[in-house]
Amino acid sequence: MEHLIARFGAPDREMLGILSLPDAPPGRAAWLLCNPFGQEAVRSKQMYRILAERLAREGCSVLRFDFHGTGDSPGEAVDQSLGDWISDLLAADMCLRSRQRLAAVTMHWFGLRLGANLAALAAQRAPRRPDQLLLWDPVLSGREYGEFLLARHRESLSDGMHMNWARLRRESGEPEPSLPGNVLGFDVGAALAADLVRLGPPPLAALLNDGLRIGIALDPDRLARMQLPCGAALDPIAIELPIDWTSNDAYGAPIAPQQVQRAVLASIVHR
Repeated sequence: MEHLIARFGAPDREMLGILSLPDAPPGRAAWLLCNPFGQEAVRSKQMYRILAERLAREGCSVLRFDFHGTGDSPGEAVDQSLGDWISDLLAADMCLRSRQRLAAVTMHWFGLRLGANLAALAAQRAPRRPDQLLLWDPVLSGREYGEFLLARHRESLSDGMHMNWARLRRESGEPEPSLPGNVLGFDVGAALAADLVRLGPPPLAALLNDGLRIGIALDPDRLARMQLPCGAALDPIAIELPIDWTSNDAYGAPIAPQQVQRAVLASIVHR
């Protein structure tokens, strides 16, 4: 197994990633791992590393990367939009496909939370679509997702100061969080905030009609409410133990759920 630093993208929109290669490339498949946003990206970073290493041991080439303006990639978070990140994802796919001898292997995209939505939206625009999407706990309503982030921001500050939000605001003058604005330590600019208001569920029906194979994982209640289209190319996965990826409980090596690894590895076997 080999790990290489990957730099790619336009000169004014560079990104940084880590390319994990099996001992005998091109291997069984290629995987592009698409980050979620903000604290969810921070807290799932260890899971992405473990996934990449596990896939490389199974003979797959894997690229995990930070969208422009996030993580170790350059750029300002406040300047980003969903459209920008979709373009970044397509650039990452091009980087992975450009590796020698990877053209003949199957291409899989994995995305968690907002990363799952970005993967689905990018698949609609991709000149060469992946062979499969694996969407883990995607956002079904951007408006509700924004409200969730604001609520978690209030809860996080209240827990840290050991007082309820109303008292914290009254005694410390803490401002009410809003979008656009800084939420959970991450800047959300006007373009991204507007994009979230318009964001709906991943466009599954259109992608399935185009013959793309999709695995989607949700908690049982949301999975039942989603009224997924029927078809052999769709694999619904009920999440056994839902994780709040904004919580402190989501830090560290233990959060590499076996259910995620099983789904990813099954995709290689049954591609």
